[in-house]
Amino acid sequence: LSEAIKYSCNIYFSRVGLHAGIENIYKTASDFGFGEQYDINLPHKKTGTIPNREWKKRVFNDVWVAGDTVNISLGQGFLNVTPLELAVMTARIANGGYAVRPYIVSNSPSADYNRALFLKEPLVQPSTIDIVKNGMYRVINEKGGTAYWARIKEQGFEMSGKTGTAQVISKDKKESMEKTSDEIEKRFRNHGLFVAFAPFEEPKYAIVVVIEHGRSGSGAAAPIARDVLLFTQKNKIGFSQKEK
Repeated sequence: LSEAIKYSCNIYFSRVGLHAGIENIYKTASDFGFGEQYDINLPHKKTGTIPNREWKKRVFNDVWVAGDTVNISLGQGFLNVTPLELAVMTARIANGGYAVRPYIVSNSPSADYNRALFLKEPLVQPSTIDIVKNGMYRVINEKGGTAYWARIKEQGFEMSGKTGTAQVISKDKKESMEKTSDEIEKRFRNHGLFVAFAPFEEPKYAIVVVIEHGRSGSGAAAPIARDVLLFTQKNKIGFSQKEK
């Protein structure tokens, strides 16, 4: 798993997804923050879609098939997530599997909820989370990782993350245009995504960067996450003088 995360291996995730089954994927995705409505004191909030058998039957009056599970395992198909959900997922991985809730206003009830949360059991075993975190570290800090060139080089500030790409149009439609990547209109180019947390040993920050039509997460989104996370760590952004 750690190596599959490092290299972003679709075949591995497809096979594991089929082995786990859509209902297990659905439960774990929900546990880590997807499909949840967050009260963050902002209007026009959106919620993603984590599909399963019941959802497909209700929406399309159709049965779930193995190909649907493969698509979801790769973050494709019926799956629909928001940047906030990706940030929550990353935070819950970084903190060892505790279901923290996001908030903006400092006196939000979610702040007290989060503090009390760490007195309870995590969502999954620490050994499981450690494998995922190790894979995310290797994405950026080992040669061959999909975002190695965008790593933070200063010792003690290293980030861990995962690259992603969201297709705007289908691969078949793109190929039918008979154009190179540079010639394709910007509005048809893929979105670049990147999630990360830092520092690796005792994470304090989680981030998601989405570059619309940026083509790739490693090329467009990862360098921005690197710069933001290095700055926030060095300046201890978000922490009081006492906490610093």
